[in-house]
Parts: sequence; structure tokens; C-alpha cells
Amino acid sequence: MFRSFILFASLLVVHELGHFLTGHFLGWKLDKIYFYPYGGVSKFNHKMNVPLWEEFLVLVMGPLSQVLFYILLSYILGRGQDLLLLKNYHYGILLFNLMPIYPLDGGKLFSILLAKVLPYKKSLIYTFRISVMVFVIFFLFTLFPFNMSLCLMGFLLLSKLIEEIKRGPFYYHKFLMERYLEDFSFKKRKIIRDKEEMFRDYKHLFKKDNRYWTEREYLRRQYGNRS
Repeated sequence: MFRSFILFASLLVVHELGHFLTGHFLGWKLDKIYFYPYGGVSKFNHKMNVPLWEEFLVLVMGPLSQVLFYILLSYILGRGQDLLLLKNYHYGILLFNLMPIYPLDGGKLFSILLAKVLPYKKSLIYTFRISVMVFVIFFLFTLFPFNMSLCLMGFLLLSKLIEEIKRGPFYYHKFLMERYLEDFSFKKRKIIRDKEEMFRDYKHLFKKDNRYWTEREYLRRQYGNRS
């Protein structure tokens, strides 16, 4: 059982190290790393308006590091029971973690892809809706036939999903507040009419009442007048 635990834990640690080291290289500040029975979660204290390519790179380096570590460890272990355990743990962690359920890596990847084509607020809404739908499907598979371990993992994942859904408005307002307080130099430009149409990776010009407003001028009407 100890050897089994070491194999399982080493995959989780290497996976999270992939996220952490990439984020650290890009200048992100690590808040905490949480470990759960279904995997780990690296919490970074970074801006909501970091470029999407940075977030994508930090995200994919977790699974990629795990895959490379699995290949290396497979050669070291050779054949036998340990290799079989390693294989089961590796694919179990990888497939579970890549499900499009937020805050799993698959859910975050889906959120990044949506943010490329949809305004940020709408991408958040669809991310959470799809996450709930996929979770329901996943949970039904744990019941028929009943699987106790997967069922418990499902309840833990559900608690995290509910927590993230509740934090959705906070993420959106943090995104807006950063745009109001800081000057981000995005290369792409877009003309919009309302803050709910704002994209990540874009600089916006607001058109309202036959007048054009910069992001800071427009958002000052919401945040500046409250200060």
C-alpha cells in the first residue's frame, strides 16, 4: 500500500510542479497548492487580465509534465505490478483531470477556448453551465454501477464547482476593476457598446450615444463615481 501511495502521490506532485514552475517562470505568484483524492489544484494570485496564452501554457504544463514523468518512470520500473499500478493511476488522474468541469484542468481549458470567441462574462456563464452538465453525466456513471470511491470524489468535486460558481461574479468584477485601474497593452482592438461585451486579450472602445469612450473613461462612470 505504501508503494502504491508513493506512485500515486508522485504523479500528483509532478503534475502540480508543472503548473507551479511554469507560472513562476512567467512571474505568477503562487498562493497555495491543494491536494485532493482526485488530484491537486495550484492557486495563483495573478491578474484576471493576463494574456490567454500565458494561462494556457501554465495549464497544459501540468498534464504534460505528468505524461513525461510517466514515460520516464515506466522505463525505470520495467515490467511488473508497480508498472501496472502506475499506468492505472496515470491514466485515471489524467482522464479525470481533463474532464470539462471547472476547476479541473479540462474545465479551465474549456474556459480559455470560450474566452477566445466570447466576451469574458459570457464565457464564464457557459463554462459553469457546461461544467454542471458534464458533472451530472459523470455522477450518473458513478451510480450505475455504483462506485464508492468515484462517488466520494464526485462529492468533493461538486463542492469545488459550487464554490467556483459562487465566485463567478467576483471574477467578473475583478476583471473590470483591473481594466479600470491599470493600462493593459493589448494589441487587438474592438468597438463595443457595453461592458458585458468586453473580451480578454482585447482593448476596447465604447460607442454610446454617438460618442466614443475609452475603457477607463467608460468604467470610471461605474467605479469612479463610487469612490
